[in-house]
Amino acid sequence: EFLSQTTTPELEADDGFIVTSASSAQSTPAISALSGNISPDSQTSDPITKAVRETIIQPQKDNLIEQILKDLAALTDRDLAEQKRKEIEEEKDKTLSTFFGNPANRAFIDKALENPELKKKLESIEIAGYKNVHNTFSAASGYPGGFKPVQWENHVSASDLRATVVKNDAGDELCTLNETTVKTKPFTLTKQDGTQVQISSYREIDFPIKLDKADGSMHLSMVALKADGTKPSKDKAVYFTAHYEEGPNGKPQLKK
Repeated sequence: EFLSQTTTPELEADDGFIVTSASSAQSTPAISALSGNISPDSQTSDPITKAVRETIIQPQKDNLIEQILKDLAALTDRDLAEQKRKEIEEEKDKTLSTFFGNPANRAFIDKALENPELKKKLESIEIAGYKNVHNTFSAASGYPGGFKPVQWENHVSASDLRATVVKNDAGDELCTLNETTVKTKPFTLTKQDGTQVQISSYREIDFPIKLDKADGSMHLSMVALKADGTKPSKDKAVYFTAHYEEGPNGKPQLKK
């Protein structure tokens, strides 16, 4: 009882979005852990992209490569092990996009990802990284055009349906997002840390493939809910992200 009276409540994580009008000077990132789609420093000055790369993507890649090298050291085929080790060392830019993009290396990546300790490291990097990015580059923190909470509205006809209209910073509608809470037969899911949780419901968000209502860019960051369907605290949240960049005709195009 004493602790319950003195402990500060944890803040819940929120769904967030960033939108810009056409030809905005500020660009935003395609957040995708372990992807090679974020440009090197020399090709971008976007501080959000840089933060994502430095706090999430590159640390995850570094830890994954470290485990792959350990696995290669134990590989019976020493010629193959040496070949793959050289491939890793020869990528001077350290993004390792060539190695990760080579289908022939998928087996080495998958094997490394089976390691329980690596799974824990990757999850902790992702949680800490997203927390940093959302705190630093949020509108609430004063960052111009930063992440803002998604304002979902319940459908009058069904309690398991919600929607929100997303507009660019000029007030033009980009799209309407629809969310459905799906109830399912309970099943067990194993988390990255090896623990198991039982899932009886999940949410589906209808991310549009094509946007043609207005010009600009849109970047969505949707928090992954806990097993009981509630939001996790900001300190423990991970996110599903979708990113639409302004295309040649000015309309947002789904990139990741």
